[in-house]
Amino acid sequence: MGAMPIFEPDGGPALVLARWLAVAFILSVAGTATFRAVVLSRTLGRMTPVVAGRIERALARWLRASALGAAVGLLAWLFSLTADLASPGSIADWASGLWAVLSDTDFGHVLLLQAALLAGAVAILGRRTSILRWWVCAILATAAAVAETGHGHAFAMAHGLSILEVSEALHLWAAGAWLGGLVPLLLVVLLAPPAVAAVAARWFSPLGQVCLVVLILSALLQGWVLIASLAALKDTAYGWTAMLKLCLYGVLFGFAVLNRYRLCPALRGPGDRAARRALIASLVLQTGVGVLVVLAAALLGQLRPGMDMGMPG
Repeated sequence: MGAMPIFEPDGGPALVLARWLAVAFILSVAGTATFRAVVLSRTLGRMTPVVAGRIERALARWLRASALGAAVGLLAWLFSLTADLASPGSIADWASGLWAVLSDTDFGHVLLLQAALLAGAVAILGRRTSILRWWVCAILATAAAVAETGHGHAFAMAHGLSILEVSEALHLWAAGAWLGGLVPLLLVVLLAPPAVAAVAARWFSPLGQVCLVVLILSALLQGWVLIASLAALKDTAYGWTAMLKLCLYGVLFGFAVLNRYRLCPALRGPGDRAARRALIASLVLQTGVGVLVVLAAALLGQLRPGMDMGMPG
């Protein structure tokens, strides 16, 4: 490989970090609701009402906290983009710039849609949770995650619906369902008896496997289109970041295999307490790697694609 290219994301580090914060928490909302609707509904019957209620409340609290984090991230993203585009110097300039971004740009329209979907997800969940409410919440939150396609390179390049946009939408769905479900699974492992936690982990595993396949295939398709050549892969910041993201997926795959075939089955054995500690440590590390994946994705969103070899970055 050649020398490391200079990383100069559009808008600077502030935009990357704001985007990362918003996307990470949007995926968390989607993943939490999906986990409760798809995975936990199969295991609640094995728990005592006290434990089931404790887990239900913990998931609802985490979802609301994630929605708040997503709101903060979206606001930070809006303010960072406005500062980059308009360089406002007064309160009046800020008000005018923020309104212009929200009303006159695709970014603003998508952001408002995401905010509305997240608000609807939290509102529909309410205080008295039920499986129907969790399903509606999951649909709205997943729609907010998939709407992130409107902030990406595929949408900017498209003249109508494209295979690249469909790939990006599937990528975001899978990221929400799997990466966003890691903290909920961790909460179950922490709060439920080991044997019950093993059942939840077993039901989460097929969902994770499907999502991982979708993530890798869609990432390869996007790389094929947006990087376009071996030279762009090794000589651009976009190509290096894409390779880093793919390597992180490999680490996540390793954790998933370890959890599925070693740590989760051990929860049913005589050393269940030690197995639970090991699984908790694995899920914490896996979540940390997932956060880095989202950070790499946020950086990719602010870098010029490798296909633009003639342009700096």
